[in-house]
Amino acid sequence: MENLTKLKHLTKELSILYIESDLELQSKLIQYFSKFFNKVYQAFDGREGLKIYNQNKPDIILTDLDLKKKNAFEMIVDIQDINPNVKIIVLSNKNEDYTLLETLDLGINKLLTKPLNISDLNHEIINIFETHFNTNVCPQAQTILQNLSTNNPKITCINNFKGLILNHECQLLEYKNDMLTLKVSKTQLFSILYEKKVILSIDSNYILGKLLDVNIKNNMVSITNLKYIEYKLRSSKNKRIPVDKSFKTSIGYNNIHTELTPIAISYDYIVLETTIPLGITEKSIIELTIGFEIDGPSSFVKEKKFTKVFASGTIIRIDDLENKKRLIIELNIKKSGQNVFKKYLQQREIDIINEFKIKMKS
Repeated sequence: MENLTKLKHLTKELSILYIESDLELQSKLIQYFSKFFNKVYQAFDGREGLKIYNQNKPDIILTDLDLKKKNAFEMIVDIQDINPNVKIIVLSNKNEDYTLLETLDLGINKLLTKPLNISDLNHEIINIFETHFNTNVCPQAQTILQNLSTNNPKITCINNFKGLILNHECQLLEYKNDMLTLKVSKTQLFSILYEKKVILSIDSNYILGKLLDVNIKNNMVSITNLKYIEYKLRSSKNKRIPVDKSFKTSIGYNNIHTELTPIAISYDYIVLETTIPLGITEKSIIELTIGFEIDGPSSFVKEKKFTKVFASGTIIRIDDLENKKRLIIELNIKKSGQNVFKKYLQQREIDIINEFKIKMKS
């Protein structure tokens, strides 16, 4: 029972791909995995397994060694070409291929024999992800954490919910095996659940931890993968809030106007994404047209009014993402639109606060 509980904690946000030509075994294990993993994918041959991995990038692969259409050796090599760090467990009957795989260094995590012992499988999955989550605490964090029990310092949890910063003092319950267990406030608990991580402020030092386990009834969280970080709270003026669906942005550069996808805004900054080559570099000066809906003037009739404001901007950073670029732009809203832009920011902040309140009640 303890192993099943641990398995659920470790895999509840993860995904698995199971590749198996035995339909009966496939059906049984897919049902079993659905109790633990967030997403479960299945394939029945090597070609389909490679395709589904490429589309979904699951966290772990469980595959039979005897596959049709594309043999398992080829499939594993091709998948590792996509992601050299993918976690792989192979199932096989005792045969020549099993003996060959024992001697080959293909970078798989474990080779298990058929018929499958489900307890052995659970143990190996736990071992893979426990090792993955419980990496050694970095030396700077180690020094800070070792003094917790003797100094009894004030510890503050810091989280971000869609641009809203939540910080609240918490109580240290235990520090053991590179894991912290904390008692937190209810609001902090839900913000940690949203981010799956937390920043701890300890004597003006900051440590980032990844959520491992949660006890909602008692407002307790366990965090691991503890790392010392440099951190500075943004001022309330510059907190970046995600835009709503009504928000539109186009930029003007070299007499060309292009619509970009808005991601987040603050009073002084906007974050945009694009898949279109723009020929823009850092420090480029651009013009922006920004449109959004705000509440109408009547407090009795709930209506939205679409409004445009104009701004100039300076590109302060360009990030290369997988298939697109992200632009971080310093804004200078024209005077005529400053009040209505500020009203939109306030309205979005209230919407996010209400959304957070609803999540806490659900």
